[in-house]
Amino acid sequence: DVVALAWKPSKLEFVTCSEDKASRVWRLQDELGKWAVYLVWGSGAGVLVADGALIVNAVGLSMVTRQFLKQRGALDESSFAMADSDGDEELLLPEDEPEPSTPSEPSDMSDEYDWDSEDFEVSDASDAEAEDEEEEGMEE
Repeated sequence: DVVALAWKPSKLEFVTCSEDKASRVWRLQDELGKWAVYLVWGSGAGVLVADGALIVNAVGLSMVTRQFLKQRGALDESSFAMADSDGDEELLLPEDEPEPSTPSEPSDMSDEYDWDSEDFEVSDASDAEAEDEEEEGMEE
């Protein structure tokens, strides 16, 4: 189930965060008058939470994923929390962040995806459920 959504209307892209700790970037495209949704990028390594203009408080992301988000301007550098498989959490501030590790395999992520710091419209699953209940009440 999706628990959070960050919308980027200028690019027709949005980020979803799921209960299974997967985060995915999706793109809407108009194809011959019909809208289609395409997966742009995804990671099962952590949870992303959207707030304001940037994705902030990324928890449990690998250093490679974190560097990718930072490179795209989608990660707030004010703080970063990491958690291991035992659930031990550590809040890292910019001055005590570890050096990013070098990935063992080259990344196939291209610079095709142009992330900038434009505002996101943020909603979550509870907002959508409330709207659905409201619409159902109007239909009766």
